[in-house]
Amino acid sequence: MLNKIQIQKAFQKKGLYSKRCLYLNQGTGYQDAINTIDTSFIHNSILVIRTSGNAGDLNLPRLISKDFNIIDNFLKKYLSNYDLIIQEYFRINLSFEIYFYSNTRIICEIMPGIWESSMVNPPDVLIIENNIINYKIYKNSRKCLFINEQCQYEKELVVQRDIKFYRQIIKTIKNKLATLISFLEENRDYDCFHAVADDKIDLQFINARKIGNIEENKKETFNDVFYIINSIEDIKKISNPNIKILFNVAKNREDTKEIITIAKELAKYTNIVYVTFGLLSHQSIILRELNFSVIQISIDYEFITEVIDVG
Repeated sequence: MLNKIQIQKAFQKKGLYSKRCLYLNQGTGYQDAINTIDTSFIHNSILVIRTSGNAGDLNLPRLISKDFNIIDNFLKKYLSNYDLIIQEYFRINLSFEIYFYSNTRIICEIMPGIWESSMVNPPDVLIIENNIINYKIYKNSRKCLFINEQCQYEKELVVQRDIKFYRQIIKTIKNKLATLISFLEENRDYDCFHAVADDKIDLQFINARKIGNIEENKKETFNDVFYIINSIEDIKKISNPNIKILFNVAKNREDTKEIITIAKELAKYTNIVYVTFGLLSHQSIILRELNFSVIQISIDYEFITEVIDVG
């Protein structure tokens, strides 16, 4: 498998990432790093600094900032232990997980804003199967994460988009299909891409991962009876071992170990959990790695099917 920096370089080579990007190898001298950043980016630009460790690592340290002192401290803390990917920030309006069940069946989950493990919002889901598109569009408003001018996370209310918006997304993905399939053929360890986009749906691919099999479900709705798990304390109160469990744990990226702790405790009671968040989200990946069957329930979705040319 490739690590994050190798994946990003491969994306750049294939034209799947077109923004300015700088790579610093682990152990690069601090002053050399500062000089390289200073000559590579416009002064006072907002920078995204991503750390690259072993292949498959999730939720590694990351920084979004334009404050020199904050960037300086981050470099001093992590440059000796990680390779660094430094990118010029652009406003991320959409986050994507694009999963290839096969070359002719593709599942795309879309979240407005930045998709973090602190979010349990239902994503929009587009399923491309040959020339049939199934849209699962979330009908309600969602409070989603964005980066403000002070480089801080803040939640903004996002309303439902119309079908024309999702058709444009399908068109954009269609234009990338041959290149994405080429990457997968060259790198058999992967089946899913993480991408982000601005308001023009200019897809920028920033990571790839192995998802494996996922369980799609069309029957369970929120009208079924679930016991909701928000914390480890809720597990201690389970009285009916046969009740369906809705896993609703939300943690910041630096606290994802708590998701693992809660899930391991829950495994004493069941190996099947239901979720409202995406099957391709960080939480779902963690749950499947702990041998849970993860099933997304259908909550407040509008379902649309169309036949189009995806050839």
